[in-house]
Amino acid sequence: MKGSPTRLFAKLNVKVNKFERASSGTDFITSLDVAHACGLSLSEVQTMLLRVKWAGDSSLITPLIKTITKIQMRYARRKKWAMRKPDTIRRMVVMALREREIIRPRRVLTTVDSPFECGAEKCRVCKGVGRRYSRRQDKIITCERCEGTGERRWTDAERAGHCGIHRQNWSDKYVRRYLGLVEWLRATESGAVGAIRPYLADTHEEFLEMKGD
Repeated sequence: MKGSPTRLFAKLNVKVNKFERASSGTDFITSLDVAHACGLSLSEVQTMLLRVKWAGDSSLITPLIKTITKIQMRYARRKKWAMRKPDTIRRMVVMALREREIIRPRRVLTTVDSPFECGAEKCRVCKGVGRRYSRRQDKIITCERCEGTGERRWTDAERAGHCGIHRQNWSDKYVRRYLGLVEWLRATESGAVGAIRPYLADTHEEFLEMKGD
């Protein structure tokens, strides 16, 4: 896919008059194009998901968590899930959003802030660098924990703890439910990016070509 969703969704955070269409034709994406792409091509969850992840719109983190939690609660009722704690599903949603690198705990928290901000969490071993100094080998090596990506990798014990479930109870049942939620988020984001893909075109001709794919 040519371009990045960042380029498109960043236009939601700036003034409209900076992105007016050129008088010579349709070679520029305007803020109206962005609104059209979000309003007609994406669902409410998809719009919030991409705006949080790609445009850094932290104001939508709390609504995003609430909306996904409601969706998952309806699904849980249909499947007759037994949940001992009422906030388990919400905590699973938050954990899944963190694992999908959409939100992370806020570094500096005040009384009026949401406890989360936009962005991925860094590996706790290499601090996001992807490499670390090995005293035993006396040289810089690739971080074994994140395999050089700099991204945080989650263990089942960490997942269970953040979801409020005892490690011994993190059975196949909870693993399937949690990983199903993670996969649902991945598919939702992938579908949203595919829907706005034509709006990443640099020219009108490329736009028409992408719309025809």
